[in-house]
Amino acid sequence: MKTCFKCFQVLELSEFYKHPSMADSHLGKCKQCTKKDTKERQDLKMATDIQWVLSERGRQRLKMRAARACGRVKSGENKLRIKKYEAKHPHKRAAHNAVRRAIVSGRLTPQPCVKCGKKAQAHHNDYSKPLQVVWLCPRHHAEHHVHQNDVRVVSMFNSTGLKS
Repeated sequence: MKTCFKCFQVLELSEFYKHPSMADSHLGKCKQCTKKDTKERQDLKMATDIQWVLSERGRQRLKMRAARACGRVKSGENKLRIKKYEAKHPHKRAAHNAVRRAIVSGRLTPQPCVKCGKKAQAHHNDYSKPLQVVWLCPRHHAEHHVHQNDVRVVSMFNSTGLKS
């Protein structure tokens, strides 16, 4: 049994995170208080520190890449995620289908990546114009979306009047 220094509850040791520097090898704050403090700190950082937000986005991308590489993210989960995305964005799905149909019918010819010349994917800058696409290889396509999302995050910060 151990007492949390934050909420003063007496709890089992299993309710405390392990910490090798502590005398009993467990943190002095219970898991619930630790989670609450972490959430508050994260919310504050999200609202005030653009550099932290951008670095956290990069850290999460690396974390997901590692999870996919070692199989922690399963294909069934990804299929469910795709179905939710398609339900939320039917206009994007319609544009993708229009490109697919145009390629099959010969109205649209796949081109090499505009940046490196490798085999490319169709990227829509405007989904209301489904056959106006930019051809980007998977690497440059992903980089383009990361850049677009970072610009969106920075503009959201700037519109709230916070300094980056």
